[in-house]
Amino acid sequence: GIKCAPITAARIAFFSSSECDDLKFLRHKSDTANEVRAVSIATSTSPTSLGTVDLPGTAPARGAATYGDIAYVGTDGNNAGAEFYVLDMTTSTAPVVVGSLEIGADVRAVAVSSTLAYLATSDNSRELIIVDVTTSTAPVILGSLDINGVQDGTAVALRDTYAFVT
Repeated sequence: GIKCAPITAARIAFFSSSECDDLKFLRHKSDTANEVRAVSIATSTSPTSLGTVDLPGTAPARGAATYGDIAYVGTDGNNAGAEFYVLDMTTSTAPVVVGSLEIGADVRAVAVSSTLAYLATSDNSRELIIVDVTTSTAPVILGSLDINGVQDGTAVALRDTYAFVT
């Protein structure tokens, strides 16, 4: 079922690039190389791959969200370190990892509002983790929520002052 937790941010933004407004990106959940791919959807019948990012380690990407020219990506538990990555997508043909954060669990889903990222995780005592992404090179955990009866957070969506976590 869906659980709700109040949040302080009130706006959800969708990805738009200063390069082109028709840029989207994909995450590769089963691929452990080039897990993130920028894709132009200017022509819906013929999407075009623009650039990729190979995240450190071998964990596949699981969740992704964007705000402005920044992409936020969560991965499975990663023996190479971080499970949360911040990517600069300003140049869509050459996205760059600019920051990361060790979560200690799978990051299954990501939602972003302004300077806060909301992570649905597999940590049974922190199914929802809130991250300050004001400084993209140094994201910081602000808080978390243990949702009783939920074994893993699998999805997160934002609306007004609420986070909906499944």
